[in-house]
Amino acid sequence: MKTLNDQSIEFPFIAPHLGNMDAEHNAAKSPAKAAHVNMMTDCIIANMPVDGLRSILRGLLGENTSNTASLTKLASKYLANTKPSSIPELFDTSDGSPKPTLDLQRIQSRYRCLMGCGFGFESVELLTAVIHQIQKLEWNDGTAEGEEFLEILATIDGDVVQSTTAVHKLLLTSSGMRPMNTEDSKTISTLREILYTCRSFAITRGQDFPFERGLCCLEKLIEGTGSEIQPLQRDEISRTNGFKSSKIVLESFQLGPAEVPRMFMGLWQFSSPAWGTASRSKIDRHFRKHVDSGLIAYDMADHYGDAEVTFGQFRSGQEDSEKIYCATKWAVFEPIQVTKEVVDANISERLTAINSTSVELLQFHWQDYNDHQYVEAARLIEMHPNVQSLGLCNFDSDHMCEILESGVKAVSNQVQFSLIDLRPTFKMAESCRKHKVKLLTYGSLCGGFLAEKWIGKPAPNLFDKNMTPSHRKYFEMINIWGGWILFQELLNVLAKIGSEHNVSVSSAAIRWVLDHDYVGAVIIGARMGISEHIDENLKALSFILDEEDKEAIQNVLNRSRAKDIFEAMGDCGAEYRQIRRKAQRSNAQTGSGSIAESPNQPPNANLRDETERRISPNSTPSGILDTSPPQTAHSWSNEGLQQVGILSREAQFGKFSLENILSVPDVLRPHPPPRSPTLTADSFNDPITCNMLSFPVALGLFDSFMRCLNPYICQLDPKLHTFDYVRQRSSFLLAAILSASSKAFHPALHPTLRSHTENLLGRVFTKGAKSTEIVQAILIFTYWKEPAEIRTWLLVGYAIRMCIELGWHELKPVTQKPRISTDEMSIRESRNIERTWLVLFVYDRSLSLQLDKPWMIDESNLISKAGEWYQEEYAVPGGDLLLSAFVCLRLISAEFLELSSSTKSDSQNSRSEILSKLLNTELNTWEKDWLPKFEDEMVAPPQQFLVNFYSLHLRLLLNSFTLQKSLKSARKGSPVSKSALWQCSSSAIGMLENISKVIGPLKQLYFVQDSVHVMTAYAAIFLIKLLLSLPKNLRSDLETQSLQAILLSSDTFSEQCATQMTGCAMQARFLKNLVAKYHRLKSHTSNQVRDHGVHSYQSGMPTSLESLHSRMNTDVGTSYQIPRPMQDTGELTDATSINGSTPDFSTDLLNDKEIWDGLLTDAGFWMSEGNILSDNSLPR
Repeated sequence: MKTLNDQSIEFPFIAPHLGNMDAEHNAAKSPAKAAHVNMMTDCIIANMPVDGLRSILRGLLGENTSNTASLTKLASKYLANTKPSSIPELFDTSDGSPKPTLDLQRIQSRYRCLMGCGFGFESVELLTAVIHQIQKLEWNDGTAEGEEFLEILATIDGDVVQSTTAVHKLLLTSSGMRPMNTEDSKTISTLREILYTCRSFAITRGQDFPFERGLCCLEKLIEGTGSEIQPLQRDEISRTNGFKSSKIVLESFQLGPAEVPRMFMGLWQFSSPAWGTASRSKIDRHFRKHVDSGLIAYDMADHYGDAEVTFGQFRSGQEDSEKIYCATKWAVFEPIQVTKEVVDANISERLTAINSTSVELLQFHWQDYNDHQYVEAARLIEMHPNVQSLGLCNFDSDHMCEILESGVKAVSNQVQFSLIDLRPTFKMAESCRKHKVKLLTYGSLCGGFLAEKWIGKPAPNLFDKNMTPSHRKYFEMINIWGGWILFQELLNVLAKIGSEHNVSVSSAAIRWVLDHDYVGAVIIGARMGISEHIDENLKALSFILDEEDKEAIQNVLNRSRAKDIFEAMGDCGAEYRQIRRKAQRSNAQTGSGSIAESPNQPPNANLRDETERRISPNSTPSGILDTSPPQTAHSWSNEGLQQVGILSREAQFGKFSLENILSVPDVLRPHPPPRSPTLTADSFNDPITCNMLSFPVALGLFDSFMRCLNPYICQLDPKLHTFDYVRQRSSFLLAAILSASSKAFHPALHPTLRSHTENLLGRVFTKGAKSTEIVQAILIFTYWKEPAEIRTWLLVGYAIRMCIELGWHELKPVTQKPRISTDEMSIRESRNIERTWLVLFVYDRSLSLQLDKPWMIDESNLISKAGEWYQEEYAVPGGDLLLSAFVCLRLISAEFLELSSSTKSDSQNSRSEILSKLLNTELNTWEKDWLPKFEDEMVAPPQQFLVNFYSLHLRLLLNSFTLQKSLKSARKGSPVSKSALWQCSSSAIGMLENISKVIGPLKQLYFVQDSVHVMTAYAAIFLIKLLLSLPKNLRSDLETQSLQAILLSSDTFSEQCATQMTGCAMQARFLKNLVAKYHRLKSHTSNQVRDHGVHSYQSGMPTSLESLHSRMNTDVGTSYQIPRPMQDTGELTDATSINGSTPDFSTDLLNDKEIWDGLLTDAGFWMSEGNILSDNSLPR
């Protein structure tokens, strides 16, 4: 459950002690600079009325919707910082009748803001506290004061409905409702318990229960989530059998098999308290009054709060229930997999909500046109035996026709249509006439602006008490349409028409819409229990406009910008989908398939269809890349006779399939028309869409990743990889980032996000998808792993194969390719590809070095020139410098592998020593060239730490082989290599001192990737093993320094561990236990030497691999799994005489695998056969 006072929520947003770790020190993210505004702006903020500021803020969000995320983020932060320590008394009972205090309004505002920011459970907790105070109160329904108090309770009842809806959204995923965890269930149970207590009190007092709507919604939520909370027994209400056509007294039309009035009552009011709330009894009375007046048709939706439930319970209790018509909706806003079972389940849910055996009109809304499953979904709805008629909702002309022309019969389409929004007249009208579809129109009164009360009035203050969200929405449309002055002219024309026909302005506006032959009915918003305009509305059905009336109205419309609305917003329903018609910039990776060259292509198509994106081997990644598939004609025109040249080029670059190999080349057949990319549900399966976390929390976690984690891996460009950019490009990459970030900043979310990332990884494998973002996601997935994760070698290998199919192995350095584009974002996207390939090269060589396995990526021009890559235009300061340095370092380590193999032969000792000296010299040169560059202030502290740490690690590995041979030769009386001994011991101690003295004091050790932990462990294990292999005269000084370095590192890790299962905590325990086991082993062995006997180490030594694993988890409490730091083949031990000194440790002890397994297992590590470091380490 989200908790605003939980550090894990605040930490991604605030984290003040961390500072700005972004290598570019982006000024926009600096708290000091972000807080600064100039004096004139500050003057405006300080003196502008609150309503004015709200209006300005709404305008800013309208001009730039990207600011919405920042608003939500800052609002969440504000709510977190202003959480009240206690709830004050919300009601004054001093005069006998309870009256609300000012604190009630403040508390209501707070929990409504919580709902808006996605903190549904927090709002429930606050509402529970409010109702807890109410249950103690007594009031008299028969007095004026009592009636006023009931109105207040009705607003709280509506708030319960809304908070329940907010919780529902949090629990909803693409695969259905997820169950609540224990804490969430407790929160909901507490609210329900107190509501039933209030209900019991009301029954005892003979009063109406004031929270009936909220309790019904709460029970519905509990049933829908499959929660462990047991639904309570409630009075069953028999279901109605639906509508039966009868004689309609009002103007009517035929809608499928039913004859219905041309005026529906809309129940959108139930979706928010902004339209007012009322008690269930008042709502039912208004329903009855409308039905008695002939207004028997009602429009609602699954997302209109408790509209369906309230309507269903009212209709079920009426004797003439079969005369009341229900039109509800199934709105698919999130991706789903359309199956008969899914459709049946949703229809069943609608029937349960409206308490009926059938639904007269089920109107279908589908959010994503790129997912063409909407045709099949519409077909299944139409065929369902419990749906009398299929209607559409907010479908544009083209997609409505697509459904109808596929053989599906829909009787209606619900769209916005009024004198201000004329979009249906441009294209929809003809489509409706052609397919005999009737429009059900909403917004026909522009939220109430088309009324007498606005004649002669100035433009409204949109945040006055009586203003609703509808007013704010339609006022903006009025401004686009022609402005307030022209709107006043329209109102005056309608008033004149109304006076001639003895009707109101509203009736004249409704009639104008109804007089279009393709309109079936208008939907008038009904504020049930709040207000009603039945008589006025009915007058719209009592007259028709004559030609003079229509001409007068048209004269005003001709001076409006009605066509601009159509062109700016798109066809009907487009405003809900925010389709972009023009690209903001070209995409460096999309070439001929770019957005800029495909204006009719959906904006996310080529960003999310990761399977189809590729890079031609002949492309120039620094400019605009040609990513179109290689032409098959090329394989017929080249001169090669080998298989690789003759077979289809399609098969070589990302599409190695029998279909492509056996394809007929383009020169022998005409080019097929291009197919529009189809987006699947997987493409939109990001964690926010799945309601795994709220938008502001996701934004905070993403920001924390870029500031605190990305500097360690140099993976992403902060200027390119914004939150919106990543979310558009790849849900897999977004999930991987949020998963990694949550491990550090929001551990409660980590299991869910990690599991989701794992699922997306599986889908990538299943689909064979390929893209830059997928590669980056796989890498991030491996940097901060679970302790038992063992697939890194395989995953990185798969990523490399993927990149080779994308043609990256033929990338050229900037000096060898022309710069086609000078656009900054295009260049950054090109460098994004190059950066990812270089990171993979470093990772590949590191794995090869650590696991003694062959590498996959050969040295290429780009790699050999990487030393200059960080100096290119738009390089990421610090990050790209570190990457260039690491590439050069790994090129040195490639020669080191040759040295490693040479140590297996005794005949090449001299060659190994010479090569070792050369490589040490080369490493010294590397340090001299690169380390001074990292003293620049633009380099982030983590990068300064890493370049030194990795350099010392490589030097340790490099010289350990020489030292190993030296110790082996010491058995024959040869002196130990003091140089190798010094290089190894100083490097290992230097690594540990970098932990305790460099990165530790910065309080950033908590964020290091797993490789740093394992390299640290390797240094410690090396020192312990070295101490056990040296005679006492060489060991004394080294022992003190080594053990001190290990213990200081242990203390440093311990100071920064948040929980016992973090990497820092496990590392601290391991290092401390390693030293303790060393002392115990040293003491034990000394006793054995004095007793003139040699025995295996028996301090509780397990006798099997299984018991070793058990000891690791019980005695030490860590789940690291690491193999030996040096291969125990007998070469390092049996030093009977080193420089003439006799060791004080048993030779057999050092050569006994069981002893070493026991020592390191007791210390906290699991030993794997034959490797230097396990798959868990994997430095880049």
